[in-house]
Amino acid sequence: MSTRKRLDPRPAREGASAPPAAGSPVKHAAIVEAAKRVFLREGVSRASVDTIAAEAGVSKQTIYNHFGDKERLFFAVIERVQGAASAEQERAFDELFATDAEPAVALGQLGRRLLAWVFREDLSAFRRLVVSEVARYPQLRLAWAQGGPLRFMIRLVGYLARETERGRLDVAKPERAARQFIALLSAEAQDVSVYGTLPLAPSQIDAIVDENLEMFLRAYGPRPKPPARPRAARRGKKKQAGA
Repeated sequence: MSTRKRLDPRPAREGASAPPAAGSPVKHAAIVEAAKRVFLREGVSRASVDTIAAEAGVSKQTIYNHFGDKERLFFAVIERVQGAASAEQERAFDELFATDAEPAVALGQLGRRLLAWVFREDLSAFRRLVVSEVARYPQLRLAWAQGGPLRFMIRLVGYLARETERGRLDVAKPERAARQFIALLSAEAQDVSVYGTLPLAPSQIDAIVDENLEMFLRAYGPRPKPPARPRAARRGKKKQAGA
């Protein structure tokens, strides 16, 4: 089922084009892929429907029939870009829960996969495009978050809460801890990759994850239980109390 209505939170504009009619799925996908290339090359504001139509090998009217206007097409591209990453994230979490590994191992694996997805060349380029256009299209912030980061965040919050219930972590506020985990990894990765313009080597990903995960677990690892007092010491205290 398409999520474009959910991803496009804009109110209906007076004089806006009518909702697009259904069309060939193959042609629809070809237009989205062509639009992705054109948007990355020229930006959203400069990209024209004529250029996208030529890139896709279709008529301009065909694009309007499928998407209604350029903005709806851009949101369809966001949905496609984020959809692939979201599917990978869901698989990673399913595997994480299936193995029942200790949090230090599970979060390390998850962190490595997170950086591998988020700093892929195509996703990094599109993220920079969204950032550059968000002043013109404020609704992009919500559309981008709903398509991937929010889903990842929800799954991570649930994981941290469950591991706390099991006594393997000590997280009082799972939502805050999840934000911190993502920020620790992504902020350093942004610096090392120069905002995704340079690829991250596996050794760089390992160093970023290992060093920041160690700090995260120092804050949220299980608290050691206080040592039990010897029985003789407890009896001595009872006698003193009764004296």
